[in-house]
Amino acid sequence: MRSTMPDRPNRMDRRKNRTKTILMEAASELVLEKGYEDVMIDEITELADVGRRTFYNHFASKQECVLAAAKKRYTDHAEELEQSLNLPPPDDSSGEWDHALVIAKLASNMFRLIALDPITAQLIDYPRILSDAVAESQRDHLLAHLANGVVAGRLQPSLLPESLEPIVAWGFVGLVVTSIRRNSQEADSLIWSSFLLQNLGISDTEASALLDGISA
Repeated sequence: MRSTMPDRPNRMDRRKNRTKTILMEAASELVLEKGYEDVMIDEITELADVGRRTFYNHFASKQECVLAAAKKRYTDHAEELEQSLNLPPPDDSSGEWDHALVIAKLASNMFRLIALDPITAQLIDYPRILSDAVAESQRDHLLAHLANGVVAGRLQPSLLPESLEPIVAWGFVGLVVTSIRRNSQEADSLIWSSFLLQNLGISDTEASALLDGISA
């Protein structure tokens, strides 16, 4: 019988993954210290203790490396949040959960975590990097829970998924940037969640009740 266990990375793959992680960590550290514009690839390789050729084996540019670093941070936030809030797995579309409440909790908390992440503050002048990092990191989390809610019949998006996803990503980034500049991340996290719920077919009254329940 053929094994259904997933293939484990071999030694070379594990080495590549470690090197890639080290490069992302170095890029993240330098962006936090100096800002995105002033970070050079040679500085990333120096801090990671690898050669320039090794960098280009993993990333085509500084932007790609920083994007991967931001995506990793945001993905970690989502995974830790799902565990701490006792949310259903992203592939659970059963009727045992109130998927609108799941979205309310996840959206408001993810907004706050990303808006308060220091690397986000360093990238607010680079909305393309932020938008791609948010979209790619949340696709398997927030959007997966959204899809579950649609399957369960709890959520009824006003737009098709292919239209809703870019609007959500860019709307999220726009509000995050504004929140950082006016230092209103906590309040805007609820505004974001309410906006998202209403675009998923939840009335303003019900969205307010859900958010009152999780912020009480």
